[in-house]
Amino acid sequence: MTLSTTTVKNSYSGNGSTTAFTYNFGINSTSELVVIIRSALGVETTKTITTHYTVVDAGAAGGTVTMGTAPASGETLVLIRDTSLTQETDYVANDPFPAETHESALDKLQMQVQEVQEEVDRSIKISRTNTMTSTAFTENATSRASKVLSFDSSGELAVTNEIGNFKGNWATSTAFVLRDIVYKNSTSDGTTYKNVYICTTAHTSTGSYLTQNDTSNWGVLVEVAAFDTLAELGDTSISSPASGHVLVYDGTDTFDNVAISGDATLAANGALTIASGAVETAMIAADAITGAKIADDAINSEHFTDGSIDTAHIADSQVTTAKIAADAVTQAKIADDAVGADQLAANAVVNASIASSAAIADSKLATISTAGKVDIGALEIDGATEMGAALADADLLIVDDGAGGTEKSMLASRIPTYVFAKVSGDATVASNGALTIAAQAVENSMLADDAVGADELAANAVVTASIVDDNVTQAKIADDAVGADQLAASAVVTASIVDDNVTQAKIADDAVGADQLAANAVVNASIASSAAIADSKLATISTADKVSIAALDIDGGTDIGAAIADTDLFIIDDGAGGTNRKVAASRIATYAQGTAASKGFSVAMAIAL
Repeated sequence: MTLSTTTVKNSYSGNGSTTAFTYNFGINSTSELVVIIRSALGVETTKTITTHYTVVDAGAAGGTVTMGTAPASGETLVLIRDTSLTQETDYVANDPFPAETHESALDKLQMQVQEVQEEVDRSIKISRTNTMTSTAFTENATSRASKVLSFDSSGELAVTNEIGNFKGNWATSTAFVLRDIVYKNSTSDGTTYKNVYICTTAHTSTGSYLTQNDTSNWGVLVEVAAFDTLAELGDTSISSPASGHVLVYDGTDTFDNVAISGDATLAANGALTIASGAVETAMIAADAITGAKIADDAINSEHFTDGSIDTAHIADSQVTTAKIAADAVTQAKIADDAVGADQLAANAVVNASIASSAAIADSKLATISTAGKVDIGALEIDGATEMGAALADADLLIVDDGAGGTEKSMLASRIPTYVFAKVSGDATVASNGALTIAAQAVENSMLADDAVGADELAANAVVTASIVDDNVTQAKIADDAVGADQLAASAVVTASIVDDNVTQAKIADDAVGADQLAANAVVNASIASSAAIADSKLATISTADKVSIAALDIDGGTDIGAAIADTDLFIIDDGAGGTNRKVAASRIATYAQGTAASKGFSVAMAIAL
């Protein structure tokens, strides 16, 4: 083939997505194509074929390199030919001339020449019309270490110590050599004070300062004297400077010295004082004031805008009693289901907290064991399951052990004993229950008008026993950016809280008291099925039909332990579907005495019911 181009290298800028790159020069083998990645910092990495890239060679026209990973933005991909320096063509004497082989050998030679030229083009060299005695230096690696390649006084190459040898402050009667560097520390010549000089002629210094006698032996390396004060700067205008002045660009061409005034002043020691009230809302960047910047108790209710506190701004368990003003958290501010058992303080639920329609299920109540907690009128027995059998001696009844005494259980077998003992006069009852009435003994005046009259029942007045009045304050809300230490007492008021944003996680345990619960707020579903509300928390149950007779458990009750007395009290339904009332044992005796023998067991059955 022929070589019609002198190109031996192609370069591409990476973009993070392109992986295929062409080269437009011929190669003898894919192994003679070098792929280099240069980073943005100038670090060069030679890649490995197959591992990092593949090559599809198209002959003299070039080919395509496909990278496994696209070069990133800022990286440079370089494709360069690197022909091997071997000669592998062998001519056999008297053989026909091998034109193709000969041409290939010539092509390889030309490729090598082009690659050498590419390297020569990148080298530093003197021009064609310039001269240098020698471009060689003899210093070995140790001698050259940490030094620079420079030119000596004759313009020849030299290996020197950096730019020169720093000798510190200039001094008189000192032997200086070429490239010594000194600092002029004398104020005798103010125009050159602090300048840095480099020695241009070897000499021994004279005089009391550098520029007195030896100026011709030195060259200015760094001129400092002309620019060692602000006033000497070309774009600075300083007039009548005073303590606390600062340089301010005038917007045109210079910096001027001015005093800070207005909302801030600057002292001579650099202390900046901001006037009181100078920082306004517009000057503060969003989210610039963090919790650490706010003093303890600095934020009060007037600092909150309406609706500014939502769930995301309240740290868990930070809504404590001390942080919230009385009556601040209204029902509208508390999210549904936010108040759980942990959030209710002891004695927090009072009678007014429970909705009239709550209908607290008996599964929510503990066993009622406190005397006097269930009014007799609250018992509902009309809808109870009838015992469905004759009264047996082992059946138990509820009895008040004397007027105002203790409610106890009593065996049914005690009733005949008590009743029969009370029968005398015109009628007698045998131990087997046989009633014997004397002839002509029953008169109209002996019959009671009603078995149990309304006048005999006590009024159904019920006094609600409060659990604890005004004992637990409402929980208060703290912003998670403004910690608990930053909130003053009573800082959070109702208007500060977004509706439905006080979730259960935001309310501290025992923070919700009676004052925080709205009337009728506690419904049946609010009470945990395992809550077992103690009877000490209940007012006397006086509403008719609220206690089913099936809910009464007298099997474990204390037996009356004595014979029935006239003052003992029984529970009686004042007629089928009537009102539950109490009846003194003496009335049972009166009723039994005043009825025929056929009513004896009917009376006993009514009492049992």
